[in-house]
Amino acid sequence: MTYFLLTRPYENSQEMVPEIEKLGFNCLTSPLLDIKNINPLIDFKSYQSLIITSPKAAPFLPSDTDKTLWCVGELTAQKCKEKGLGYIIHRQDIEELLELILGHSPEEIGKTMYLRGKNISTNLKDMLSIMGYDVDEEICYDALPAENFTPEVIDLFQQNKIKTTALFSVQSAQTFVDIIQKNNLESFLKNLTCLAYSPQIKTTLLPLSFGNIIVCKNPTMDCFWNELKNCVS
Repeated sequence: MTYFLLTRPYENSQEMVPEIEKLGFNCLTSPLLDIKNINPLIDFKSYQSLIITSPKAAPFLPSDTDKTLWCVGELTAQKCKEKGLGYIIHRQDIEELLELILGHSPEEIGKTMYLRGKNISTNLKDMLSIMGYDVDEEICYDALPAENFTPEVIDLFQQNKIKTTALFSVQSAQTFVDIIQKNNLESFLKNLTCLAYSPQIKTTLLPLSFGNIIVCKNPTMDCFWNELKNCVS
């Protein structure tokens, strides 16, 4: 019996299990990030626009608001729709979203709240403020790297029974690298296929040698599922 290793936070991983099992995989979960909510107190009344770049920030948005929401990624947009938000504008990466926002004047965008995690690779507040936009920010969660895999996962790696995994963020990819090296598991990756959600994730994984790394052509869940289906076809 071989396994698909799910590395997203537990709740997100469990949402994926039924579809992955339909493709014939056996699933096990060992989250690489532990999400700690910070729960800031925010008065949204004075803001015309909201920005989030991760679905992890969606729970902190106000419900049923008429504000314009700018977000990154299909999954983030879907989580925002589930909150009852109406006017949602999303792009596939931060660079595309920034370019879209800059196509509107600061007056059109209005006063903006940027909800984000503690650790980010690109600070939209700083970039937009330099261009004259009125942006506040609040840290609403922290993504803490896991210290290790579960003992079961380590054992199955050593038995060469984990054949497929997927990584959805640069931070989780770096945590994967660190834990693999910590446990001296590098030699057990030669038959492992890894689905990387973006080219940046593949770059982060370069210290390791996989059997195959498949990069999603676009950072969308539809693309991810298509690539996974191609793995088994």
